[in-house]
Amino acid sequence: MLAYAHALPINKNPYYQKEALVRWSVGIWAHWLESRTVDGAVCEAYPNERSVCATAFTAAAFIETAHLLKDQYDWQPMLADAERTMHWLSEHTTTDAFNQMAASYLALSGYAALTGRDDAAAWASSRRDVLLSLIRDDGVLPEYGGFDSGYQSLSLATLAAAERHFGSNNSIRDALGKASRTMRDNFTPPFGFDTAANARRTQYVFPSGLSGVDGLLETQIMPSIEAGRALRPSWMDDRYFIGLATDFMRLRHTQQIMAAG
Repeated sequence: MLAYAHALPINKNPYYQKEALVRWSVGIWAHWLESRTVDGAVCEAYPNERSVCATAFTAAAFIETAHLLKDQYDWQPMLADAERTMHWLSEHTTTDAFNQMAASYLALSGYAALTGRDDAAAWASSRRDVLLSLIRDDGVLPEYGGFDSGYQSLSLATLAAAERHFGSNNSIRDALGKASRTMRDNFTPPFGFDTAANARRTQYVFPSGLSGVDGLLETQIMPSIEAGRALRPSWMDDRYFIGLATDFMRLRHTQQIMAAG
């Protein structure tokens, strides 16, 4: 979130290119590196837990930070220290929760791009193959076997970030198109989406992976958020606020890149 705040030249953004945000980001990720288990995993709720979810999403956030702030700081020593986390992720999966696999792909593909390591590229390629094998023919990115608009939007946002930041892959791009069309087909005006139909009953939407889908963002998703039918970041506690707020900032960053051609 701090890296996107640093990168966004939008009106009334007091944090744009402020050096303090770089220092804070470096401090946050230094603490993260020091807090991992001996094999590089991250604990979510209790000591020695080794959570795939927490490891995947924090590693992905670290990688996005290093990418967005690569001109402001030399991240290579921290990236070298993160190797055991990336190796741990490459060996652990949670195929019931597609969103966690997508986050691990963002982390692994970004790590390969930022370090140029052949072994990291192999880890990312293997994770991509697993992801593609999980996608249903109807474009659903399954969460415990079913469709969930909130988690599907999270997975789309994460995969779109990997595609945008770290290079084009035809298979991922095709999967994004199919899964985005499924999101569009499952939104039902005038309600935006049916929470009861979600496999995990989510009430939020991550918007950044949907910015180019036939006006879906402008005509349905944003009106649903503005009308209070979907959660806003400001309604959530800090654990969930950070992820959703970061994606709103990622959306604005994406729009600026698209506008620039």
